[in-house]
Amino acid sequence: MDALRADALTDLCLGVPSNVRTKIELRVDATTLMGLDNNPAILSGYGPMTAQRARELAGDENSEWYRILTDPVSGVVIDHGRTRYRPTKALRDLVNARDQRCCGPACNRPAATCEFDHTTPPPFRDPEGKTAYDSTGPACKFHNDIKEHGWTVTQPTPGRFLWTSPTGRTYDVTPNDEYPPPPF
Repeated sequence: MDALRADALTDLCLGVPSNVRTKIELRVDATTLMGLDNNPAILSGYGPMTAQRARELAGDENSEWYRILTDPVSGVVIDHGRTRYRPTKALRDLVNARDQRCCGPACNRPAATCEFDHTTPPPFRDPEGKTAYDSTGPACKFHNDIKEHGWTVTQPTPGRFLWTSPTGRTYDVTPNDEYPPPPF
């Protein structure tokens, strides 16, 4: 509501329409947007909103949407869509918990001290690139930098990294193998 009040004041001061853009975060199920159910939407900083109002906002010609996929049980963000480069803290924490250390061959640097690295081309380099759970991993500065010198890395499954050297030798790295989950 405060954002709408700010827009109204801006429009009064600058004239309608203003050149000021307001960004709000509205979380809504795709099935609700399609009219298949009436689950409430969540407006960040405000709370629940009716499905009808969410559909009205979604239908506005000036709306800009970013797909954010969350785990249905935990609510943790696991995919940001294809237009975002920087990960949210939730995704960074999830990937660091999954891998626990650098994804590079023979590296034991803790994930928390590593850079957040794309194992597929990031969105700004490739329209099909993405910042997601299955396309990122922690890499120390050294392992992040060697990709600029002929090394390649792929991630066939989340948390498993295949590094290929400039000479064609392949290294299969699963950083979390060294740290099995507790027995309870």
